[in-house]
Amino acid sequence: ASPNLVLFSLSPRLPTTNRELLAGFDEVIARFKERGPTAEEMEVARRSLAMDYLGQLKSNISLASQFASSELLHGDWSAMIDW
Repeated sequence: ASPNLVLFSLSPRLPTTNRELLAGFDEVIARFKERGPTAEEMEVARRSLAMDYLGQLKSNISLASQFASSELLHGDWSAMIDW
């Protein structure tokens, strides 16, 4: 498992080019590295993660998928409950 792995996905919309999109992304990352997140941004991110996670538990198939992912990533199906 890679606990510090972060993935980003970018999709340009016309008239933005891939090159312009990547340049803008690099600027955002540079600003983030300089100043870090604000307390408000962290709270928004925490709430968003929690709501997204809870939304994934609405159906049996989603719940089963979460248990399987937890077992695969953490070696313990119940780790998702602790989270």
